[in-house]
Amino acid sequence: MAKHGKKVEIDTSKGYEKNEIGLRGIVMTTVALFLVCVVSFFLMWVLQNELEKFWVAEEQQKVSPMDLTQEERLPPEPRLQAAPGFGIDGPKGRINLELMHPQAEWEQLQKIWAAEEVEGQKVMQNGQEVVVTLPLAEAKKRMLTQVKPGGEDIKKLKSETDFYYTTATSGRKPTGVRK
Repeated sequence: MAKHGKKVEIDTSKGYEKNEIGLRGIVMTTVALFLVCVVSFFLMWVLQNELEKFWVAEEQQKVSPMDLTQEERLPPEPRLQAAPGFGIDGPKGRINLELMHPQAEWEQLQKIWAAEEVEGQKVMQNGQEVVVTLPLAEAKKRMLTQVKPGGEDIKKLKSETDFYYTTATSGRKPTGVRK
């Protein structure tokens, strides 16, 4: 190859041109490339450390008032049985059924309903326990204490309870009289 600005004699006796490799250019390029890599790695290391400091500081900040609580993050009822938050609301609070067997929900509901049948359903209002539904035996006793013996109330009550309803009238009219 001919160098620029210099007149070089070309040897035509050979079938090729003499190749002059400049070792200085190769070494300078290699050193420059190495220095650029080292500087870029150092800058990336500094950037990573700064971002980690930023993320740690951000996590330590106060929780936003708009953040959802653990209960608010749960999907609405009904949930899958193995899902977090699966359970039922009992009279004494939430009953957690997350890792229970599949019939656990039904068994818990049966226990709650049996207790309500015996004791009646009670609700807390203004810090007091108020009875919403009565057990059947107690309801009969109260009903009988309200009715005067031998009065028209008993006849009226008996006439109302003698009729029964069927699906023929969709429960709107009495169908027949009990015997």
